[in-house]
Amino acid sequence: MGVHRSYKKGVLWGVGLICAAYVLNVVGLYTVYCGPKSDAAWANALLGVKEAYAESIEAPKVLFVGGSSVHYGLSAATSEATLQVPVVNLGTHAGLLEYSYIRALRSLKPGDLVVLAPEYSMYGRADLSSAVRSDFLVSFDKPYLRGLPAAEQFEILQGYLSPLRRLHKH
Repeated sequence: MGVHRSYKKGVLWGVGLICAAYVLNVVGLYTVYCGPKSDAAWANALLGVKEAYAESIEAPKVLFVGGSSVHYGLSAATSEATLQVPVVNLGTHAGLLEYSYIRALRSLKPGDLVVLAPEYSMYGRADLSSAVRSDFLVSFDKPYLRGLPAAEQFEILQGYLSPLRRLHKH
């Protein structure tokens, strides 16, 4: 009976050590690995500049909102010269998905006009999750993330912590 008890105790210690090592490995991996990726950091820096510019405009303005097709495909200066009103290009990254539209609300003032230009990949898309969006929300907009329903928060955190998903940009 003493050998059986000793064996059982050894197995439990072994399993406990394996579990502890796994937890430490996961915590260590995600502590090092789960910083914002370059796409999310780029989008955050870009939004900071664009939102500061939008905030500085007192007159009614036109805001173009979308992903990289708006960012790279639309000249705010040319549009402003043509329309004769201030224009802000809030285009950033397609991977931010619908969050780009929600984020644009922060730059709106009464009298502003918003032109939404969804990325082609968003049309008919039921799944609005992406690694870039997960990275961005966890790294740069925790208040918005905390305001989402629990199930959506879980999905975003799952996308943030999944190494395979993070390798696939969007």
